[in-house]
This record gives sequence, C-alpha cells and structure tokens, in this order.
Amino acid sequence: MGALAGHMSHLYGDTALKIRELTSIIKKVGSGDLNYNEKADGQNVFVTMDSQRNVLFARNQAHRSQLGITADQLADNYLDKNQLEQAEIFGAGCKAIESSLQSLSNETFQNIFADPNMPLTYINCEIIHERHFNMVLYEKCHIQFHELKVEGDAKYESLISGLNILSEKFKKLLSETAGQEVTYVGKRGKNANQKMVFTIDGPKFLKPVNQDLSPEDLEIFNSEVSQAVQNIEALVSISGVSLESTVGDYLVSKIEDEVLSEFNIPKSIISDISNYLVYRTDSNGIKIRSKRSSDSGGVETLKPFKQRLIGAGLTKEMTAKFTLGKFKSFQNGLVGAAISPLKDIIHQFSLSILNRASSVIASDPELAKFAAKAALSDIPALRRAVEVEFESNPERLEKNLSKFNRELELLGDINKFSQSMEGVVISYVREDGMPVLYKLTGNFAPANQLLGMTSQGFKIKRNLLNKAKQEYAQIKHIPEPEDPSLLEENRIRKIIRQTIDKVYMSMIPRYK
Repeated sequence: MGALAGHMSHLYGDTALKIRELTSIIKKVGSGDLNYNEKADGQNVFVTMDSQRNVLFARNQAHRSQLGITADQLADNYLDKNQLEQAEIFGAGCKAIESSLQSLSNETFQNIFADPNMPLTYINCEIIHERHFNMVLYEKCHIQFHELKVEGDAKYESLISGLNILSEKFKKLLSETAGQEVTYVGKRGKNANQKMVFTIDGPKFLKPVNQDLSPEDLEIFNSEVSQAVQNIEALVSISGVSLESTVGDYLVSKIEDEVLSEFNIPKSIISDISNYLVYRTDSNGIKIRSKRSSDSGGVETLKPFKQRLIGAGLTKEMTAKFTLGKFKSFQNGLVGAAISPLKDIIHQFSLSILNRASSVIASDPELAKFAAKAALSDIPALRRAVEVEFESNPERLEKNLSKFNRELELLGDINKFSQSMEGVVISYVREDGMPVLYKLTGNFAPANQLLGMTSQGFKIKRNLLNKAKQEYAQIKHIPEPEDPSLLEENRIRKIIRQTIDKVYMSMIPRYK
C-alpha cells in the first residue's frame, strides 16, 4: 500500500540482496548480533488522521480513495454483512487506536500527518482481540503499530532517504504511544458495557535464541546455523555465480541452466527470458512494461520485447506464456522451481529460530504453542472435512486435496511443530543503503492453511483451539506427569474429531 512503503519479503525473495549479505544475516541472527521482532497474528488495518485530527481507517482501496472511514463506519460495514466477529474486532480495536492517536502531541501530529512533503501518511497496524483469534492464542487485547507508509506524491530525494525519514517519524510516534493501555467499553449487543483493555506497542523484540540454551542445545543450534551457511555456499559454488552476486543473479543463472532447458528456447533469448522472469527487464537491464503501466511514462517496451522473442524463433504461444500477466502463475512456477533449493535451506534455518523462540506478545507462550500443535494433531479428520465439503464437485475436490497434500508436505512432522508465534521480522539495512524487512515464518503458514482449507475453516480452527485451551488447563493442574510429552494424545484426537463432525453435521445433514 502506498508510494513510499517498506517491503517485507522472505530472505530468498529479495533479488537485490547479495548472497554474502544473506549468509551474514543468518550468522548474525544466530549469534544474537541482529535483532528481530515478533510477527503478530492479528487483523491488519491502516490508520491515518485528517487535518481536524479525526482518526480514519482503511482496509481496502475503496476506503483509501476516501482517505479512510471512521471506526464506527468500519464496524457497521461488517455488521451489514453479518460478519459479527469482524465487527467486534474492528469496532473495539479501532476505537482503542483512535483513543491512542488522539492523545498525540500537536508536534507529533504535525510531523507525521501534516507534513506537506509526505501527504497521506498511514500507520500499518495489527489488532489482536482476545476472544477472536486467528491461530495464536494471545489471551489478551493488543494493538501493534508496525510501520509508517505514505501514499501520493511524496517529495523526497530518493526512496532510501524517504524510508529513513519515515523511520524517524515512526520512532517519534512510538515515543508517545508505546506502553499505553486503552480501555474500551462495549456499546452493542452482548458486549454492551463489557470492558476490554488494549495494550498499545510497536514491534516487540525477542531475546536472541542462543541466550537461554543449554550447552548441549546451543551446540546443536550453532551447528544448524553453520549448516545453513555451508549449504547456501555450496549452492552458489555450482550455480556459476559468486557470493558477491545477488539472489536475483543466482535465480537468473538457475533459470537459464536448469529451468528453461526443459523448453525449446533459442540460446540467443534465454538470458532475456530469465531476466524478465526475475527482474522484469531484458538481459540489458531495460524495464519491460506496457504503455499502460503506472511507471512506464507512456513508453511501450513489452510489445518490442515480445517481437524480439518471436523473431528469434520462439512460438507466439510460448512468448505469451513467458510475458503476459494472465500467465503469471506459470511464470511464478518457473521462478519457484529455481528458488526451491534456497527456499528449503532458509526454511530449515527459520525452524531453528522459531522452534526455540517464545512469543513476547502472548500471555502464555506455552499455551499458544500447545494449542496450535493440538489443533493439527488429527490430520485425517481435517482431510475428511475437505472431502465432505467438496464431494459434489470432483474437480474442486481434487484441486483442494492436492493443495492439502502440498501444505502437509511443507508442514513436515507434526510432532515437531513447536511455534508460539506466526514468525519473526528482521530489520536490516542492505549494503546499498536500502532499509528492508525480512520475515521468517517456519511452519506457521502451512499449518494455518491446513486448518482453514474449507468454508467452515475459521469456525473449525476456533473450536479446535478453544478445545485445546481447555485441554491445556487440565494438563497444567496435573502434578508432575510421568511423561509430559504425551499430553493425552488420544483424548486430543477425539476432541478434534468430535469438533469437526459437529460443525459438518450441522451444515450437511447426510454427513456421517
């Protein structure tokens, strides 16, 4: 969102990052020399203030075209759609944000929201509601301010200087809002007169993973970090690029040598196609875009590029598949095939961090970890839910079961799932001066996908997590269990099966 915004990507997704920098980041995160904060698992919203200090919110382009809408209007939008949970989340959370921002000093308000050089400045926020959770049980109401973003014709010397200015503004914002507690009193229905206390904060940083490890586990962790670096260096050594090359250069080389070799492509244009897939340029670095592209200045380079490929002997059909937007999935698949080995290495490194880290937002990180794992403990029941929902449409059933299997493969051994948070965010300044954010998410994404595969996925996930919460409470009161790792697995599986069956019996009468 916006013309001036930080970009969060995976470490393997930043094509401008040098391989040497990538391995340096891994080493510094492993040693504790590079900080990272918790990636919150809540509801995202953008917030700004107008010249009269009214607080306005945006969830989509329609809201942004109006500058934003009020907290009441946003809640009413969800009520009109009968999305009661969303109405409660944004009704309460946006009111808490509104209260926090209205306490800003005039100096800070002017600096952030009335700067003529940076019009339409928004705060990227996350709302966590204790009763309406996604996958992480935080057991609290919390607002996290992520960063500032700017839309419109901002005036700054360069993207780098603009981002640095925004960073300083964000620090000023947090100096007046971080640590606040805002009480919201419900005004409607069953929540009328009910009090909720929202804590307000910026990014919550975690202790380095290596800080509290036993000597034995520290040795294992350090070995995992070293192995990640060695594996990346080994990939590079056989790819034809060097450690001084960028991730993008590595991808171009992999696509040229391995991915495009499956197609009958003239050698004279292989470099053009691979550079286009990675950088959206030809092999000379010229941007390839249509006349209608927002940054094209009305100059058409896509058509001449396509003509060059066809002139070199590529068929019109394949030229279209390599260049046209409607074949984006095909193009992304080619890049995905090239990046897969590097992605796997980064994924394993992410698990080394996230399986040892503990949430600093959740009231009870062990509950958050236990509940997420317990909700995943009966995969056959989750698969059955997918089969029931799509049994009348064989084509969709096959597609969704294929996706289910892919996510299950990404998740790996469920018994080893050990995350109490969505992920971590690394703040880094590249050697070219660009401030960037990188995310490590481990197994959270596939776990969340598996739990939410059906139209009733959100309800199933909520019920499973609530049941796991009850199970956790019972377990905590058992004095010194003989084997804490067992956690009455059979009883957890039974609860999950009963929960899924109950949901679908109410939705599909013939289900047995």
